[in-house]
Amino acid sequence: MIGTLVDEYTFAVEPGKVLELARAIKDPAARYVDAGAAREEGFTGVPAPLTYTVVAGHHRDAAAAVELLGLDIARVVVGEVGWEYERPVVVGDVLHGRRTVVDVKRKAGSRGGGMTFVTLETEFLDAGGDVVVRQREVLIETGRS
Repeated sequence: MIGTLVDEYTFAVEPGKVLELARAIKDPAARYVDAGAAREEGFTGVPAPLTYTVVAGHHRDAAAAVELLGLDIARVVVGEVGWEYERPVVVGDVLHGRRTVVDVKRKAGSRGGGMTFVTLETEFLDAGGDVVVRQREVLIETGRS
């Protein structure tokens, strides 16, 4: 399964969504709505909150991805997510995500049955083809004997 391309999608970094996420994390900073304030802080444009790439979930088919991986979606949870930034994500960026399987582990569960850990890595590239963000997530399928 390692190396499997899970999905690809493209989406824009939109000012309204940036504002929604800033409010959700309770960050009232002007940088999320004012390009001048953002430039004063050293950004090239209005930055997105650090976890902005979670909106990618609205642009992909989770059920199809889990089926492709041979997992039972009813027993899958997200165990961990991490981000590595090459540069800030800013309003106006158009990101192309490409998600692949980078690791698979199986182990016995503490309450019986087995668990499968699937690590996915998404590279988000900008319009120039440069990596902006790498996101890693670990999916855990519980209860398989």
